[in-house]
Amino acid sequence: MVIQSLKYTDPAFQVEVGWDITQRCNYSCSYCASYDNTQPFKFKSVEEYIEALEYLKNYFGNMRIKVDILGGEPTLFKEWYKIINWMNVSNFLPKLTTNLSVPVNTYVDKLDASLPPFIVASYHPEFANLDDFCCNIDILKSRGFLKNVSLLGDPNHWERTLIIYEKIKKIIPSLTLTKIKNEHTNDYSISDDFVYYTEEQLKHFKKNPIKDENYTLVLEDGSVENPSLSQIRYKYSNFKGMKCAIGVHRLHINPEGDVYPSACLANYPKAKMGNIYKKDIKKAVNAITCPFTSCLCGPDIRIEKWAQV
Repeated sequence: MVIQSLKYTDPAFQVEVGWDITQRCNYSCSYCASYDNTQPFKFKSVEEYIEALEYLKNYFGNMRIKVDILGGEPTLFKEWYKIINWMNVSNFLPKLTTNLSVPVNTYVDKLDASLPPFIVASYHPEFANLDDFCCNIDILKSRGFLKNVSLLGDPNHWERTLIIYEKIKKIIPSLTLTKIKNEHTNDYSISDDFVYYTEEQLKHFKKNPIKDENYTLVLEDGSVENPSLSQIRYKYSNFKGMKCAIGVHRLHINPEGDVYPSACLANYPKAKMGNIYKKDIKKAVNAITCPFTSCLCGPDIRIEKWAQV
Protein backbone atom coordinates (compact mmCIF):
# COMPACT_ATOMS: atom_id res chain seq x y z
CA MET A 1 0.00 0.00 0.00
CA VAL A 2 1.35 3.44 -0.98
CA ILE A 3 1.84 5.95 1.86
CA GLN A 4 0.32 9.39 1.44
CA SER A 5 1.67 10.95 4.63
CA LEU A 6 3.13 10.15 8.06
CA LYS A 7 3.00 12.56 10.99
CA TYR A 8 4.05 12.25 14.62
CA THR A 9 2.76 14.47 17.40
CA ASP A 10 3.48 14.30 21.13
CA PRO A 11 2.22 16.86 23.65
CA ALA A 12 5.35 16.29 25.77
CA PHE A 13 7.68 17.95 23.24
CA GLN A 14 7.73 19.78 19.91
CA VAL A 15 11.37 19.32 18.84
CA GLU A 16 13.64 16.26 18.97
CA VAL A 17 17.45 16.37 19.04
CA GLY A 18 19.78 13.36 18.98
CA TRP A 19 23.23 14.16 20.41
CA ASP A 20 26.18 11.77 20.08
CA ILE A 21 28.43 13.20 22.79
CA THR A 22 31.12 10.62 22.01
CA GLN A 23 31.84 7.76 19.65
CA ARG A 24 33.94 5.98 22.25
CA CYS A 25 32.45 2.90 23.90
CA ASN A 26 33.62 0.31 26.41
CA TYR A 27 31.98 -2.36 24.23
CA SER A 28 32.90 -3.20 20.65
CA CYS A 29 29.86 -5.11 19.43
CA SER A 30 30.31 -6.77 16.05
CA TYR A 31 26.98 -5.46 14.73
CA CYS A 32 27.49 -1.82 15.75
CA ALA A 33 28.97 0.89 13.53
CA SER A 34 28.10 3.74 15.92
CA TYR A 35 31.33 3.61 17.91
CA ASP A 36 34.91 4.42 16.97
CA ASN A 37 37.41 3.69 19.71
CA THR A 38 40.27 5.07 17.65
CA GLN A 39 38.94 8.58 18.33
CA PRO A 40 39.38 10.69 21.49
CA PHE A 41 36.35 11.07 23.77
CA LYS A 42 35.71 14.66 22.58
CA PHE A 43 33.81 15.52 25.75
CA LYS A 44 33.11 19.16 26.59
CA SER A 45 32.68 20.69 30.02
CA VAL A 46 29.27 20.74 31.69
CA GLU A 47 29.24 24.52 31.23
CA GLU A 48 29.87 24.19 27.47
CA TYR A 49 27.05 21.66 27.09
CA ILE A 50 24.64 23.88 29.01
CA GLU A 51 25.59 26.93 26.94
CA ALA A 52 24.97 24.91 23.77
CA LEU A 53 21.56 23.78 25.09
CA GLU A 54 20.64 27.39 25.86
CA TYR A 55 21.50 28.24 22.26
CA LEU A 56 19.22 25.41 21.06
CA LYS A 57 16.38 26.79 23.17
CA ASN A 58 16.70 30.19 21.50
CA TYR A 59 17.18 28.64 18.06
CA PHE A 60 13.85 26.79 18.32
CA GLY A 61 11.96 29.73 19.82
CA ASN A 62 11.56 28.21 23.28
CA MET A 63 9.64 25.15 22.07
CA ARG A 64 10.09 22.18 24.39
CA ILE A 65 13.00 20.06 23.15
CA LYS A 66 13.46 16.33 23.69
CA VAL A 67 17.21 15.69 23.83
CA ASP A 68 18.42 12.12 23.42
CA ILE A 69 21.98 11.78 24.76
CA LEU A 70 23.72 9.06 22.76
CA GLY A 71 27.12 7.56 21.96
CA GLY A 72 29.20 5.43 21.90
CA GLU A 73 28.50 5.10 25.56
CA PRO A 74 27.46 8.51 26.95
CA THR A 75 27.86 7.59 30.64
CA LEU A 76 31.63 7.43 30.10
CA PHE A 77 31.31 11.21 30.57
CA LYS A 78 31.41 11.18 34.36
CA GLU A 79 29.35 14.35 34.85
CA TRP A 80 26.51 13.50 32.47
CA TYR A 81 23.99 13.50 35.32
CA LYS A 82 24.60 17.25 35.84
CA ILE A 83 23.42 17.93 32.29
CA ILE A 84 20.34 15.74 32.78
CA ASN A 85 19.46 17.51 36.05
CA TRP A 86 19.87 20.91 34.37
CA MET A 87 17.61 19.90 31.49
CA ASN A 88 14.96 18.73 33.93
CA VAL A 89 14.59 22.19 35.46
CA SER A 90 15.05 24.06 32.15
CA ASN A 91 11.98 22.82 30.23
CA PHE A 92 13.85 20.16 28.23
CA LEU A 93 12.72 16.54 28.04
CA PRO A 94 15.84 14.42 28.61
CA LYS A 95 16.50 10.90 27.38
CA LEU A 96 19.70 8.87 27.70
CA THR A 97 20.52 5.61 25.96
CA THR A 98 23.09 3.48 27.76
CA ASN A 99 24.43 -0.07 27.92
CA LEU A 100 24.41 0.22 31.75
CA SER A 101 28.03 -0.85 31.97
CA VAL A 102 28.65 1.95 34.48
CA PRO A 103 27.13 0.75 37.79
CA VAL A 104 23.89 2.56 38.57
CA ASN A 105 24.85 3.00 42.23
CA THR A 106 27.63 5.39 41.20
CA TYR A 107 25.12 7.99 39.96
CA VAL A 108 21.53 7.16 40.93
CA ASP A 109 21.63 9.28 44.11
CA LYS A 110 23.00 12.24 42.12
CA LEU A 111 19.95 12.40 39.84
CA ASP A 112 17.10 14.79 40.54
CA ALA A 113 14.30 12.74 42.13
CA SER A 114 11.71 14.69 40.09
CA LEU A 115 13.09 13.43 36.76
CA PRO A 116 10.59 11.53 34.59
CA PRO A 117 11.59 8.08 33.29
CA PHE A 118 14.44 8.94 30.90
CA ILE A 119 16.94 6.05 30.74
CA VAL A 120 16.75 3.55 27.89
CA ALA A 121 18.87 0.56 28.83
CA SER A 122 20.22 -1.50 25.95
CA TYR A 123 21.45 -5.05 26.56
CA HIS A 124 24.24 -6.28 24.28
CA PRO A 125 24.68 -10.08 24.51
CA GLU A 126 28.30 -10.07 23.33
CA PHE A 127 29.58 -8.08 26.30
CA ALA A 128 27.04 -7.34 29.04
CA ASN A 129 26.93 -9.25 32.32
CA LEU A 130 23.35 -10.43 32.78
CA ASP A 131 23.24 -10.35 36.59
CA ASP A 132 24.75 -6.86 36.75
CA PHE A 133 22.37 -5.60 34.06
CA CYS A 134 19.30 -7.00 35.83
CA CYS A 135 20.43 -5.49 39.13
CA ASN A 136 20.90 -2.09 37.48
CA ILE A 137 17.51 -2.03 35.73
CA ASP A 138 15.83 -3.15 38.95
CA ILE A 139 17.32 -0.16 40.80
CA LEU A 140 16.42 2.29 38.02
CA LYS A 141 12.88 0.93 37.86
CA SER A 142 12.40 1.28 41.62
CA ARG A 143 13.60 4.89 41.49
CA GLY A 144 11.36 5.79 38.54
CA PHE A 145 14.19 6.61 36.11
CA LEU A 146 13.83 3.63 33.73
CA LYS A 147 11.99 4.47 30.51
CA ASN A 148 12.56 1.32 28.49
CA VAL A 149 14.78 -1.73 28.04
CA SER A 150 16.01 -2.82 24.63
CA LEU A 151 17.22 -6.39 24.20
CA LEU A 152 18.94 -6.92 20.88
CA GLY A 153 18.17 -10.29 19.38
CA ASP A 154 21.64 -11.49 18.39
CA PRO A 155 21.21 -14.26 15.78
CA ASN A 156 24.78 -15.44 16.38
CA HIS A 157 24.14 -15.98 20.10
CA TRP A 158 20.51 -16.97 19.83
CA GLU A 159 20.10 -19.54 22.61
CA ARG A 160 21.80 -17.19 25.06
CA THR A 161 19.61 -14.32 23.85
CA LEU A 162 16.46 -16.31 24.69
CA ILE A 163 17.77 -17.13 28.18
CA ILE A 164 18.52 -13.44 28.74
CA TYR A 165 15.06 -12.51 27.45
CA GLU A 166 13.32 -14.74 29.97
CA LYS A 167 15.33 -13.37 32.88
CA ILE A 168 14.89 -9.68 32.04
CA LYS A 169 11.18 -10.22 31.33
CA LYS A 170 10.71 -11.13 35.01
CA ILE A 171 11.66 -7.53 35.83
CA ILE A 172 10.18 -5.87 32.71
CA PRO A 173 7.07 -7.87 31.71
CA SER A 174 6.54 -5.69 28.62
CA LEU A 175 10.01 -6.53 27.22
CA THR A 176 10.21 -7.44 23.54
CA LEU A 177 13.14 -8.50 21.41
CA THR A 178 14.55 -5.86 19.06
CA LYS A 179 15.92 -6.65 15.63
CA ILE A 180 19.52 -5.58 15.00
CA LYS A 181 19.93 -3.10 12.15
CA ASN A 182 22.61 -3.98 9.63
CA GLU A 183 24.92 -0.99 9.94
CA HIS A 184 27.69 -2.32 7.69
CA THR A 185 25.99 -2.31 4.29
CA ASN A 186 25.93 1.35 3.32
CA ASP A 187 28.49 4.16 3.46
CA TYR A 188 25.90 6.90 3.90
CA SER A 189 22.61 5.90 5.47
CA ILE A 190 22.59 4.39 8.97
CA SER A 191 21.12 1.12 7.76
CA ASP A 192 19.30 -0.33 4.79
CA ASP A 193 17.87 -3.37 6.54
CA PHE A 194 18.07 -5.69 9.53
CA VAL A 195 20.65 -8.44 9.93
CA TYR A 196 19.66 -11.90 8.74
CA TYR A 197 17.38 -14.00 10.93
CA THR A 198 16.13 -17.51 10.26
CA GLU A 199 12.38 -18.14 9.95
CA GLU A 200 12.40 -19.78 13.38
CA GLN A 201 14.16 -16.80 14.97
CA LEU A 202 11.74 -14.35 13.37
CA LYS A 203 8.85 -16.01 15.21
CA HIS A 204 10.19 -14.54 18.47
CA PHE A 205 9.84 -10.94 17.32
CA LYS A 206 6.48 -9.38 18.06
CA LYS A 207 5.21 -6.87 15.54
CA ASN A 208 3.38 -4.96 18.29
CA PRO A 209 -0.17 -4.59 16.91
CA ILE A 210 -0.95 -1.99 19.60
CA LYS A 211 -1.97 1.33 18.07
CA ASP A 212 0.05 4.46 18.82
CA GLU A 213 -2.09 7.60 18.63
CA ASN A 214 1.06 9.71 18.26
CA TYR A 215 1.53 8.37 14.71
CA THR A 216 -0.96 9.24 11.98
CA LEU A 217 -0.42 7.34 8.74
CA VAL A 218 -2.57 8.15 5.71
CA LEU A 219 -2.58 5.65 2.85
CA GLU A 220 -3.23 6.30 -0.84
CA ASP A 221 -6.82 5.07 -0.58
CA GLY A 222 -7.51 7.65 2.13
CA SER A 223 -7.56 5.20 5.02
CA VAL A 224 -5.93 6.34 8.27
CA GLU A 225 -3.91 4.19 10.66
CA ASN A 226 -2.20 4.76 14.02
CA PRO A 227 0.63 2.22 13.74
CA SER A 228 3.25 1.48 16.38
CA LEU A 229 6.91 2.27 15.69
CA SER A 230 7.68 -1.42 15.16
CA GLN A 231 4.86 -1.72 12.61
CA ILE A 232 6.28 1.21 10.67
CA ARG A 233 9.77 -0.31 10.73
CA TYR A 234 8.60 -3.71 9.54
CA LYS A 235 5.87 -2.65 7.10
CA TYR A 236 6.11 1.03 6.07
CA SER A 237 9.82 1.92 6.28
CA ASN A 238 10.34 2.83 2.60
CA PHE A 239 9.80 6.59 2.18
CA LYS A 240 11.93 7.01 -0.94
CA GLY A 241 10.58 9.77 -3.18
CA MET A 242 8.45 11.33 -0.43
CA LYS A 243 9.04 14.81 0.94
CA CYS A 244 10.63 14.84 4.41
CA ALA A 245 10.73 17.86 6.73
CA ILE A 246 14.19 17.13 8.13
CA GLY A 247 15.86 19.87 10.12
CA VAL A 248 12.60 21.59 11.04
CA HIS A 249 11.61 19.76 14.22
CA ARG A 250 14.54 17.34 14.29
CA LEU A 251 18.34 17.75 14.49
CA HIS A 252 21.27 15.39 14.98
CA ILE A 253 24.56 16.50 16.58
CA ASN A 254 27.88 14.65 16.41
CA PRO A 255 30.66 14.68 19.04
CA GLU A 256 32.40 17.64 17.37
CA GLY A 257 29.19 19.65 17.66
CA ASP A 258 28.43 19.54 13.93
CA VAL A 259 24.68 19.71 13.33
CA TYR A 260 22.75 17.72 10.70
CA PRO A 261 19.01 17.73 9.92
CA SER A 262 18.67 14.01 10.69
CA ALA A 263 20.71 10.96 11.67
CA CYS A 264 20.37 9.49 8.18
CA LEU A 265 22.26 12.45 6.68
CA ALA A 266 25.00 12.59 9.33
CA ASN A 267 27.49 11.08 6.86
CA TYR A 268 26.77 13.69 4.17
CA PRO A 269 29.16 16.67 4.66
CA LYS A 270 27.00 18.87 2.41
CA ALA A 271 24.03 18.38 4.76
CA LYS A 272 25.84 20.05 7.66
CA MET A 273 23.78 22.95 9.04
CA GLY A 274 26.43 24.47 11.30
CA ASN A 275 28.04 23.81 14.66
CA ILE A 276 26.33 23.94 18.05
CA TYR A 277 29.42 25.33 19.82
CA LYS A 278 30.02 27.98 17.17
CA LYS A 279 26.31 28.88 17.39
CA ASP A 280 25.95 29.18 13.63
CA ILE A 281 23.18 26.67 12.81
CA LYS A 282 21.28 27.59 9.66
CA LYS A 283 17.53 27.16 9.56
CA ALA A 284 16.13 24.45 7.29
CA VAL A 285 14.05 26.10 4.55
CA ASN A 286 12.82 23.36 2.22
CA ALA A 287 11.84 19.75 2.68
CA ILE A 288 14.02 17.21 0.88
CA THR A 289 13.05 14.28 -1.31
CA CYS A 290 13.94 11.14 0.65
CA PRO A 291 16.69 9.18 -1.17
CA PHE A 292 16.55 6.08 1.05
CA THR A 293 14.61 2.85 0.58
CA SER A 294 14.56 2.12 4.30
CA CYS A 295 14.13 4.36 7.36
CA LEU A 296 14.75 2.38 10.56
CA CYS A 297 15.90 5.08 12.99
CA GLY A 298 13.05 5.95 15.39
CA PRO A 299 13.71 9.72 15.55
CA ASP A 300 14.06 9.96 11.75
CA ILE A 301 10.80 8.04 11.29
CA ARG A 302 9.11 10.68 13.48
CA ILE A 303 9.98 13.47 11.02
CA GLU A 304 6.89 14.48 9.03
CA LYS A 305 6.72 12.97 5.53
CA TRP A 306 4.27 13.31 2.66
CA ALA A 307 3.92 12.12 -0.94
CA GLN A 308 4.77 14.54 -3.73
CA VAL A 309 1.87 15.76 -5.85
